[in-house]
Amino acid sequence: MRAPLVWGPAACLLTVLAGPPLSAQENKDAPKAIELKGEARQSKHTHKLERGVTYRLTVTAEGFQPVLSVRNKFGVVASAYAFQGNARTVFTANDTEEHQFVVDFAAGTGGALGKGPNTYTLLIERANFAPETTMKDPLKVNEQTQKLEKGKFYSIAVKSKHFEPDVRLATGDKVVAVQSSPGGFAPLPLPGEKPGEREFTTTLTFMPADTADYRILVSVSPYSRTEKPAALAYTTTIAELKAEVSISERLAATDPVYKARGGHHKVHTVKLQANKTYQIDMISKEFDTYLFLEDSAGKVLLSDDDSGGNLNARIVFRPAKADTYRIIATTFSNTATGAYTLTVMENSGATPRNPFQPPVPDKVPLPPFEK
Repeated sequence: MRAPLVWGPAACLLTVLAGPPLSAQENKDAPKAIELKGEARQSKHTHKLERGVTYRLTVTAEGFQPVLSVRNKFGVVASAYAFQGNARTVFTANDTEEHQFVVDFAAGTGGALGKGPNTYTLLIERANFAPETTMKDPLKVNEQTQKLEKGKFYSIAVKSKHFEPDVRLATGDKVVAVQSSPGGFAPLPLPGEKPGEREFTTTLTFMPADTADYRILVSVSPYSRTEKPAALAYTTTIAELKAEVSISERLAATDPVYKARGGHHKVHTVKLQANKTYQIDMISKEFDTYLFLEDSAGKVLLSDDDSGGNLNARIVFRPAKADTYRIIATTFSNTATGAYTLTVMENSGATPRNPFQPPVPDKVPLPPFEK
C-alpha cells in the first residue's frame, strides 16, 4: 500500500464543511409526487429509474412513522426509517429498470397505525450537485474532485465524528460506485463515552476503468443520528492499494454446495499476516455474492452479504495470527451461478460493519417486487 493522500491545508489535511447538495431540480421522468390516503401498510408504487442517476427520495407522513424500501429484480436495494417524521434517502440506480417503492409504518409505532388519516406523500426527484459550504439538510451532498488513474486500486475513506457518511464516486452526472455507511442506526454512546467522541468511517474501494477526474460525493446516511444541526465536518483520505490476490472466476452448477449457506461455492486460500487489516471483496454483475472466511482448520470466522455496496460482499479482517485462510466464494441464492471477481488487499483504512448496530431492512431477504 502506498502512502495515502489526505486533502487539506497544513500537513495536507482538509476538514470540509459538508455540503453540496442535492439541488432539487425536478426529474421530468419522475412523478411530481405520489400521495395515498388510508392505511399505509405495504403501499407500493412502481417507476423506472435510470442507471447511474442519483435520486432524492422523501416520504412525508401524517399519523404514523414511515419506512421506505426500494426494490429491484433482486430484492431490497435501499431503505430508510423515519428521521424527524420523514423517511428520506439518497439512492443511485444500478441499472435502468423499474423499481418498486414500498411505504410501510415503523414497528416502533406500536405495531399498528393510528386512527388516521395515515396519509403520506412520496416524492422522487433527480438530484443535482453543486458546491456548498454548510449542511443543514441531511440529504445534501458535498462534492470534491480528484484525478484517479486507470487500473489502480484506490481506497477513499471519509471520517467524521458527527454523522455517518455515505460515499459516491461519479464521472460527469453518472455515479459509478457507491459505498453506504458501515452501520444502520447510529448507536447510542457507550458507557463513559461523551457525545461526538466516536468516529464514523466509510471506505469506498475503486479501480477506475479510465484515467479521469472523479467527483467524490459525500452525504449523511439515512440512518445517521447527526449530533449537530449544521456544519458537519469530515476528512477524506485517498490511498492507492495493491491487490495481493485478484481472481476472476465463475460459479457453476457443478460446483459443490456450501452447507453453511446452501449455494454453490469455490474455495480460495490466502496467507495473511497477524495484526494487519485486510479487505476481501467478491464482486459480480450476475448474482448476489456471499463470502465466508475460515481459518486453516475450517472454522468459520466471518461472513458477509452486501457490505461491499450494491449486492457485493466484503469482509474486513484483522488476523490475530498468521495463517493460511480459506475464502469461501458463494451466493445469497441457493441456485445462482455466474462470473465474479475476488480481491484481497491490505487496507488500513477499511472498516467492518459497526458491531454495535442491529440488522437494517436491506439485509432482510425479501422476494423481488410484484407488479
